[in-house]
Amino acid sequence: MGVAIVVDCDFSQSNVGKVDFLQDVEVTGISLSAGVRNGNDIPINVTYQPSNTNQKGVSWSITSGSQYAAISNGVLTVLEGASNASVTVKAVSIHKADVNATLNLTGLTYKDSVDELNSITVSSSKTGTNEYQFTRTLDPSNSSFKTGTWSITNDSSYASIAQDGKLTVKSGANNSSVTVRYTSTDKPSVYGEKTISVTYVDQTIEFADPAVKAIVTSNWGSGGEITTSQAAAVTSSQFGTTFKGNTSITSFNELKYFTGLTSIPNEAFCGCTSLAEVTLPISVIEIGGGPQPSAGSVGAFNNCTSLTKLKGVENVKIVSGGAFYNCSLSESVLNFLNADEWYNSGNIVGGSPYKLSLPKYKNKGNVSISLGAQSKYYYINTNWEQPGANGVDGITYDIGDKISAISFPKAAGTKNGHLNTMVLRSTTKVTLTNGRAIVGDLYVPDNLVSEYQADMVWTTEATNIKPLSQFVPDPDIIIA
Repeated sequence: MGVAIVVDCDFSQSNVGKVDFLQDVEVTGISLSAGVRNGNDIPINVTYQPSNTNQKGVSWSITSGSQYAAISNGVLTVLEGASNASVTVKAVSIHKADVNATLNLTGLTYKDSVDELNSITVSSSKTGTNEYQFTRTLDPSNSSFKTGTWSITNDSSYASIAQDGKLTVKSGANNSSVTVRYTSTDKPSVYGEKTISVTYVDQTIEFADPAVKAIVTSNWGSGGEITTSQAAAVTSSQFGTTFKGNTSITSFNELKYFTGLTSIPNEAFCGCTSLAEVTLPISVIEIGGGPQPSAGSVGAFNNCTSLTKLKGVENVKIVSGGAFYNCSLSESVLNFLNADEWYNSGNIVGGSPYKLSLPKYKNKGNVSISLGAQSKYYYINTNWEQPGANGVDGITYDIGDKISAISFPKAAGTKNGHLNTMVLRSTTKVTLTNGRAIVGDLYVPDNLVSEYQADMVWTTEATNIKPLSQFVPDPDIIIA
């Protein structure tokens, strides 16, 4: 039997020589119980007998089902692959090996995500002369509340931030303080912030395409060059149709420095048949110039037949009619995170690996979007806010959660086209009232799978309709 010696530290005259001996209270038994699950973690609680024992502490192990869970410091973690699994946990007293207990847990299923969000941590790194990249980390990391918005909370005159977290320093910033916030969409009370000090550095823009440089410098530069501050001073009206019909230019990624542009005007690049890639400035919120093209006019990128790459669309809110008519866009990943107004945008034609995301869609007109024969992903959230007219040859949105007509790229010798993956996130079943969509894999809310499987207009095989909980997003697509 162990004995503990405790010395009373009161060495007054009356207490000199006194020593109190306290005997250990031996542990005679333990029992286990499961706590409240948090994500994939389950705390295992230990109760000791007698309750006043000071011989506490156990070692943990899993005696069965170790392929489905692991345990550390009294927390059981459900592992990927577990589905309605059974696991037995064992605890052994570190003081008496013959004192032990087991607990069997059943129905354990791994959760890809959890409907919880405790906190958000924001970090940043400098990625260019006047550019920073902000990122956010969620706690827990497998939170299903992944969507959110970036904003500058103190003074937006010194910098702007896109919804992909890219911050651009504005002219005039000089050791200026900028506070960036990421706010959860699902839990607006949860957000993360970071404050950085920024200073704008004026620099000469280097152009990949000499034809573009010649046009830009002659119109808005000086001495055969143009600086970032000069580019930022150009307005949309000044930009106008300067490049319209130019068949020589091939790339204009330097357009990103023209942060004074709020729109790409109608016909801005119309007929630029050799233009292959463009990067928009994050200040652009409109492509095309207005709700409908005026009589005889065409969209901003109309007939840009070589245009395969378009970047910087994350802040775009309005896309006008015919904006991308007869474009290729075969290498683009178009994350139109904030595009909520489309006006008969017309025939976006692209090939593999063309990807398009329209998560905040508000239909305000007759919308026709055609995808290329090898299109890989098309993401749809069907919470449209306004009805639209019937359309043809593409995706046309109707009142509520109805799609009145839909067609995907036609394969040779078949009546209907094929899209590899489609995601419908509406909480009510989306009705296809005209036509038929042939989709490889269709992901829908888990509770609606059986309803979609009974409606074979979406796919030829019921097994292709899968629960949204099993969907693994493409890393190139930002879900919002």
